[in-house]
Amino acid sequence: MSHKVRKIILPVAGIGKRLMPLTLTTPKNLIPLAGRPIVSYILDEIKKTELEEVVLIVSPQHQGAYEEYIEEAGREYPKLKFHIRVQAEPLGHGHAILQAEDLIGEEPFLMRFCDDIILGGQPTLTRLIELYEKKDRSAVLLARGPKEVIVRYGVVVAEPVLGEPDVYQISNIIEKPPLAQVPSELYVIGGYVLGPEILKNLKEASLNMAHAADALPVYSGIDMEFKKGNYVYGWEFDGHRLDCGTLEGLKEAEEYMQRNKIA
Repeated sequence: MSHKVRKIILPVAGIGKRLMPLTLTTPKNLIPLAGRPIVSYILDEIKKTELEEVVLIVSPQHQGAYEEYIEEAGREYPKLKFHIRVQAEPLGHGHAILQAEDLIGEEPFLMRFCDDIILGGQPTLTRLIELYEKKDRSAVLLARGPKEVIVRYGVVVAEPVLGEPDVYQISNIIEKPPLAQVPSELYVIGGYVLGPEILKNLKEASLNMAHAADALPVYSGIDMEFKKGNYVYGWEFDGHRLDCGTLEGLKEAEEYMQRNKIA
């Protein structure tokens, strides 16, 4: 049986080009949504789980802002232990994970992108953790959308698991496929529970990066499992997603919060 999932990685080092000019003065995930930093909505999710430690992967220029933020967050979320690790260069989410290698060790871990906020439905992080612990395989969060839209994402090759609603066995993830080659209407959004083998795969992949400017996506570590003939699992969430990664998305999220009186 797998180890218990105790830690979550929040990669918040991005400079937030799609949210400029807001990110010229405020780190992307500290931008307010309905009067609160975007990252706080993910901390609310974490609070409802048995997770114990939160690792923020930050850029050097934003380290001070996040150190100041977690002082406040530590009082609001007293059961969580916060860590900060610095990603010196923006070399992808897989590279961000490697910055927390000393904390992850041989344990499974969660990774969550803060600009995907999910409201309502079943508790997203809890369901992903349950799926990982049941299958003893890495698990990803899935959404469904029209093929002409999801070509911007990692689209999955998957089969539904009989008797388990909204659960899929995934044999491949195709990143930004051409429209004619989109394999399904399911794509990966910002939530993963990853086994220790993914960290090992990412370490191996990092040794083969051709030059310092290469990006190491988390997909690299997962794809190495597919090449070994292994599956990962996915759960299609049933709540409402707010994409806060662009100015337009942030505006729509703000309007949704106001309309539904959510804070």
